[in-house]
Amino acid sequence: RLSEKIRENYKQFSPAVTMDQMLDEISDAYNYRYRGEKAYLKNTVFNIQSNGVTLKNLSFDLDKSIRDNNGAAIQVNGYDVTLDSLDINYVVPNDVEAYAILSDGLNGYSSENLKIVNSNISFEGHNDNVFKYNCVIKLTYANAPIIENNTISSSFPLKKVQYGTNGATLDSDYVYAIGLEQCPDFIIKNNTIIVDVNKRTAVEYPTLNAIMLSKSDNGSFLNNSLFMTDFVTPPGIENYIYGLDIHNLNDLLIKGNKISI
Repeated sequence: RLSEKIRENYKQFSPAVTMDQMLDEISDAYNYRYRGEKAYLKNTVFNIQSNGVTLKNLSFDLDKSIRDNNGAAIQVNGYDVTLDSLDINYVVPNDVEAYAILSDGLNGYSSENLKIVNSNISFEGHNDNVFKYNCVIKLTYANAPIIENNTISSSFPLKKVQYGTNGATLDSDYVYAIGLEQCPDFIIKNNTIIVDVNKRTAVEYPTLNAIMLSKSDNGSFLNNSLFMTDFVTPPGIENYIYGLDIHNLNDLLIKGNKISI
């Protein structure tokens, strides 16, 4: 661990810094800022459990399973957290659970006012043979998150959908670029989102979502450019490709987007 029970307010990485295979846990650290000018973090991840934390100008390069952090490059369980100007490159190993950014609240809100802005995320999923999740951004019980001005380039295998007794929820789908559930007042704005199929698995109803929204009222999806492609499935063979997959919510504003599938 690089830091534990951090109480100072600022930490800056020099341009030449390189960190390899570490988990940085940020707890009891209000208004804490990590900033690096092209700092390079190899298989190094963050678990943010404090309020007012900012990560800025950091580069992540990941190609290993991250079991100690629930599969996430960055895991957030705090209020007023900002992820700004990050470069995340995650080539996921075969058949493991993985996320670039995860805020998963099972017992109340996991975050409030989370901002993911001005960042570039490249994510290559390979959960071909298992029912494990590969998702770029997964947020649950996060109040008023903002995802703005990011470029997300992603590829995934087509996967089966597991419907529950009450229909689809965020956990029904195993692959997507952005997934939100119980995230009221969200804003997804001015992003470029690219989603490609990298493998057709032998499943019933092979499916891939770009954006999945569930039980998240009063949200906005504005001025985004969304591109989805599948050059793996042969012509004439069915696939199930969804740009926006929407379930059980009210008052969603969708405006000014460019969507190509």
